[in-house]
Amino acid sequence: MTKVTRILIAVIMVLSLSVVAVSAQDEVEQSGYVVHLAKSGVITPNIDGTYTLVLESAADFNSVVLTVPTLNLFNYYLSDLAGDWAFANETEAIVVNGRLELDDVAVDVTVTVGDNAFDILTNQFTYIVTFVGEIPAEWLDKGGNLKSDISFGTATLAFEINADVIAGWGAGHDARLDSTRGDKNQKCCG
Repeated sequence: MTKVTRILIAVIMVLSLSVVAVSAQDEVEQSGYVVHLAKSGVITPNIDGTYTLVLESAADFNSVVLTVPTLNLFNYYLSDLAGDWAFANETEAIVVNGRLELDDVAVDVTVTVGDNAFDILTNQFTYIVTFVGEIPAEWLDKGGNLKSDISFGTATLAFEINADVIAGWGAGHDARLDSTRGDKNQKCCG
């Protein structure tokens, strides 16, 4: 009888481990990207080595494309994004990798939001960026420094998001709403 009991316990343990392993495979981390389309913009150097990127938005939202675990598309209103990201940054700064494409130039950047990031009256959104890699030569003065202002026409800023960014924005969303009215609206990305 003890041999049968041992075999039964072993079978139950093996089945339990199989269920845990299959469940772990199903929990795929969300990831994707955000796309910000702009009619125009300006890049200005900051004294700390970062740059202020101000985009005049083509719409009052950014498009969010989640590609993993399933394709999911939706719009994230700029006022909500600015507030959620700013409140999240109070706990831990969210800095993401992105790509800025403007005119005939594409540059890789790291991105976070600026203070008072969205101006609803002008439809301008402010990011703080750092350049990854080389800055285009036409943006530099004779000393090799970025010119005081780089103005441009239409542009696209695309940046990556993952489960940590989504969780940060969700926590920022909760903090933002708790600070103003205490009710809960639907969070970004789920």
